[in-house]
Amino acid sequence: RPSSTIAPMKPSDGTGWRGGCFETRSARNEIMPAKHRPNFLILIALLTVLILPMGVFGQQTAREICNSGFAKQMKGDLDGAIADFNRAIELHPKYAYAYFSLGFVKIAKGDSDGAIVDFSKAIELDPKLAVAYHNRGTAKRIMGDLDGAIADSSKAIELDPQDAFAYYDRGVTKQAKGDLDGAIADCSKAIELEPSNASAYFHRGMAKKAKGDPSEADADFAQAEKLRAIQPPLLLPSLPR
Repeated sequence: RPSSTIAPMKPSDGTGWRGGCFETRSARNEIMPAKHRPNFLILIALLTVLILPMGVFGQQTAREICNSGFAKQMKGDLDGAIADFNRAIELHPKYAYAYFSLGFVKIAKGDSDGAIVDFSKAIELDPKLAVAYHNRGTAKRIMGDLDGAIADSSKAIELDPQDAFAYYDRGVTKQAKGDLDGAIADCSKAIELEPSNASAYFHRGMAKKAKGDPSEADADFAQAEKLRAIQPPLLLPSLPR
């Protein structure tokens, strides 16, 4: 899961069609002449064809465009990735995950201010999008807003208690604030949820070293190095199913 990995989510931004219920006269115990029934069914079919492309089919297109953006980001083409995510937003302005994806790549480009704007828009469209909160927290920490970063990470944890990277992000911010015990606790929880999180081991080691426990710190540093040797260099967010 991001700041780097992200668990699959189901968007609630309205881009998918949530059809209503067609009620026939017969459902209300009224009589519909048989000669009218075929026309009524044709009307339903036509309405369905007109409505579905604006939702189900359209969202799939936005997902495919985002997949193209992720592929470009993996290759290091950050500008190309941003262009794809902007295309997805133009196609579906209420697609929260496209805004999140745009913010994610902006962090990689060093545009933390722009990332905060995009993550905030994603949250506006989908207030339950946990990964947008914890990545916005990362951007806020980079900008020096440590209290805001902790608030966002905590909200992400509230929404998704299994989000290891939200605990990690909050732990790093607590370490920056001098809360070493809090940093160790959060990094330990991140490791419990995601044992391959090398960065969590490293920052827990830093906090332990600052507390005067060099032997345990060295053990965490060694584990971090071991994991980094086998981890992929970049983890990308995954799209909702």
